Amino acid sequence: MTLAMIDRQVYTADGGDGGAYTWVKPEGAIWVDVLAVGGGAGGGGGAIQIASWWRSGGAGGGGGMTLKMFYEAQTLADEIELFVGGGGAGGAGVSTGTANDGVNGVTSFFGALEATGGRPGLKGNTSSSSAVSSVSETFAPGNSEENHAMSLRGAQAHSSDTALVGPLSTHAPWATGQGAGGGSLSSTNVRRNEHPGLINQALVVPDSVPDNIPEQTYGVAQVPGSGDGATPTPYALTKTLAEVAYAVLPSYSGAGGNAHPTGNGGAGGDGQGFGAGGGGGGASTTGSGSGAGGTGSDGIIVVTTYGLAT
Repeated sequence: MTLAMIDRQVYTADGGDGGAYTWVKPEGAIWVDVLAVGGGAGGGGGAIQIASWWRSGGAGGGGGMTLKMFYEAQTLADEIELFVGGGGAGGAGVSTGTANDGVNGVTSFFGALEATGGRPGLKGNTSSSSAVSSVSETFAPGNSEENHAMSLRGAQAHSSDTALVGPLSTHAPWATGQGAGGGSLSSTNVRRNEHPGLINQALVVPDSVPDNIPEQTYGVAQVPGSGDGATPTPYALTKTLAEVAYAVLPSYSGAGGNAHPTGNGGAGGDGQGFGAGGGGGGASTTGSGSGAGGTGSDGIIVVTTYGLAT
């Protein structure tokens, strides 16, 4: 018995929190492949305080979970409700007081299968006595090799000389990109730890690129801007999705915004592609404003059906 793809449906978030749909099982279905990606989380806003305090940038937003499952078609209902989660907003920057956390990415689901949205990047912190950091919330349930599930925490921001980033994974081809931490400031008002965005572009779609995936362009990872308070350098857009090798769905996380010792902190970069976390905002000094966190990118669900080859 020779199988061939007989149908493919691609579902994207419909703005805001996401989009709801109904999948209808095609005639002749034998196996069904489902790729589900949750929305990426927003990065945290950077901290602000007087120049003699330690101030951390906001943490990067976590990537949405990626799940890939195969089902015998006879075990599935004829119609299944599904939802594609949107990306979470970044935490706002502030000119006084406490910074703001990013917002969760929204969970995507296909029936009972759930790809959880990324966990938010937390706001930057301050201290008068020691270096401080900001992290993203811990993701649960974490990695599941059996279900091809993967998510990553966003990268930390830290105001010491030690660069601390979120955990990377040996299963990166299944992971969405986690946002980078925003730039921080030491107690001597020196910029610390400005991180580029990360690329985890191999969210695999079998056989070929679906015709109805929105045409977007993707390129190299975001990098921090140059100078005090800079925002990340825009992506170098080099390829359309149809040109990307091996029919992958890219997930490029936002870079962190740069800190500024005397002016406004830079905003974190937005996640791009699918399920990527936004970057953290850069720290600043009282009298200016800290950088906002970047927004996470939306999730996606791709349902591919196989039947007898004709």
